[in-house]
Order: sequence, then structure tokens, then C-alpha cells
Amino acid sequence: MPELRDLRAFVAVAEQLSFTRAADVLHLRQQTVSRIVRDLERELGVELLERTTRAVRVTAAGLTLLEEGRRALRQADVAFDAARAVGTGHVGTVRVGATPPVGITDRADVVDALRRDQPELSVSFRDLRPGDLRESLNAREVDFVLTRVSGTQDDRLHHAELRPTPMTLCVPASHPLANRDALRVADIKHQRLLTPSAPTTAYGELLISRLEKGGATVTPIEARVTGGAALLAELDRQDAIAIMPIGTATPDGVISIPIQDFTLPLHLLWPAGRPSDAIRRLREAMSERRLVA
Repeated sequence: MPELRDLRAFVAVAEQLSFTRAADVLHLRQQTVSRIVRDLERELGVELLERTTRAVRVTAAGLTLLEEGRRALRQADVAFDAARAVGTGHVGTVRVGATPPVGITDRADVVDALRRDQPELSVSFRDLRPGDLRESLNAREVDFVLTRVSGTQDDRLHHAELRPTPMTLCVPASHPLANRDALRVADIKHQRLLTPSAPTTAYGELLISRLEKGGATVTPIEARVTGGAALLAELDRQDAIAIMPIGTATPDGVISIPIQDFTLPLHLLWPAGRPSDAIRRLREAMSERRLVA
């Protein structure tokens, strides 16, 4: 069965009517092009080109192959380009996994970074529990994962740190800090902290240790509800505060106050091996050196 390379060589010679010029177009030696076309004629059992010492002419069989061959090569090139575009994350859909502590602003920044100059690219998100990260990545259910800390110690996964996420303090409207336009971590004193997971989880330990390092004093309380909106709705009843990513929507009766000196890390996680083009673009756009406003 003739190969695509054979067809490309014949079409080049038939269009150029010269083995020398065709060899230049194909970046091959003239002898190589001659051998490919000769082998193609032998395999098809027909003469495709008439050769003389002064000219090359295309036979009737060659004209038919030239017309159909051009069409086949165009279709092959389209197929190759489409596969390359999807594989490099320029078109198609990039599937992003995200752990619960990753907020809407981080997700929006990821979409902006991936779709910059790639308007045909779609980005979908899938919420993942920390224990499901490696399985979802290995099963190719997602292309990569956004996480605060979960999975970064797994030596079967690779990770890179993106720009950190500014955090806000969410309090009931009746809370003494509710009238503040902004505050610092050290202003958070003797507060009950409602957390989305147990204090002993990787995220719980990260959050509490960072707060205490900044001078805050908190008593962690694990929320009995899931989801940011549901957790924030519990603040007044629990007489508690919460630390949430910037951009988190707050329900009525809850005030969000920027914390000027407090951020949490944002990591990119993927299966061990060579990162995809989408991952490389995302690391470049959202590195600490290029903070996304």
C-alpha cells in the first residue's frame, strides 16, 4: 500500500515537472525523489510520468492521481492540523479539575489565560475531592487540576505553583469587624473559624498555620455543609468567621473584607511526565512574576 510520503513526492514532481525542483520543495535529494516515484509506479503497476533527457510529462494515469492526490493531501493536512490543535490545547475542550478551596476568580483567570489568542478553545471545570485527584488525572477525566495543597506531595504527579490567591474575611453583618474596609491577619483575634474541611486535612492545616503565622488567633470549626454559599450562610448561626478566596459571592447578611497581607498558594497538578502545551501556557500566564489582576 503506497504511503502518504509517496503521494507527496509524486504530486511535487507532477506540479514542478522537474525532479530537481521537486526535491528542493520536499527538502530531499533528487535521487531519493526519483526512487520514491519509481517505486510508486511499480507498486501501482502504471506509468505516472514520461521522462526524457529534457522534460518530464504527466501521463493520463498520472493526471488522475495528481487530481485525486491533491485532494487527499489537503484532507490529510486538515486532519493533522486538527489533531495537533486539540493535542496542544489550542482548540477543543480543556478539562480542568478543581478542589473546593479554589474559587471563582482563580477559575476565571485560568479561562482567560488559556483562551488568550485561542478564542475557539473551550474550558470546562469539574469539582474534585482531594482523594480523587490522581485517579481522575490518570483516567484522563481531566487534563490538569487546580489545588491549594492536596496532591502536591504525590511523587506520581507533577506540580507547579502559580500566582497566589488573595483571600478575604467573611463575617456576619453584625460582626465587630464588618465595618472595616480592609484588615490585616493580626486583626483577626479570638475568632471561631468555620472551615470547609476538618482542621487535620491538608487544606485545614495550611489555612490555620498561615493564619497563626500572621498573628491571628482562631478556633477552627468544621462546617457541616458543603459549598461556599452554604458555608457562608452558617456564619451567623455558628457565631463564626470564614476565610474565602477573593471574588467569592456572599449571601445577604454576610460582609466580605479584603485581607491585605494574606494569600494562599495555587498549584497546578498533572500526571508525571511532559506537560501539555495548555499547561505550559497557563504556567507562563499565571506565574508569580505575572500576577493576573
